[in-house]
Amino acid sequence: MTGEQPGSGGPPPAGGPPPESGGPPPGGDLASVRPSADNDKLVGALCYIFWFLVPIIILVTDMKNSRFAKAHAYQGLVFGAAGVAFIILYGICSTILVAVTVGVLWCVLWVGYLLPFALGIYFAYLVYSKEQVVLPQLTDITKQLFKDI
Repeated sequence: MTGEQPGSGGPPPAGGPPPESGGPPPGGDLASVRPSADNDKLVGALCYIFWFLVPIIILVTDMKNSRFAKAHAYQGLVFGAAGVAFIILYGICSTILVAVTVGVLWCVLWVGYLLPFALGIYFAYLVYSKEQVVLPQLTDITKQLFKDI
């Protein structure tokens, strides 16, 4: 034992640095974004249900001055684009699968189309009830695409 304190310049313990020592939290500085007005939570939540309509309304009106609403508008656009891409790819794959196999399989596969909408409702719940801004992978992609949040 050398008597060194943890974090005094010695090698980090196995498993990486301890959580309290630092690195940016997932989502970076968006984790600290909180609603500034009463309707920010509602508007932020609606960005995940109405993928393109509400985010565009936010970005072209004075609501863009709220960092909370702007962050969710951008994330809503990214989520909407991912949802549309998923629906297209899922449609192609399920159509091929149904054409190759028995058409009865379609009775089960149609449920997959609801996945983006279910995720949108879940994300809207998180935003409205817990004021959560950081969403898995979505926040990082949004921060890379839109530098002004």
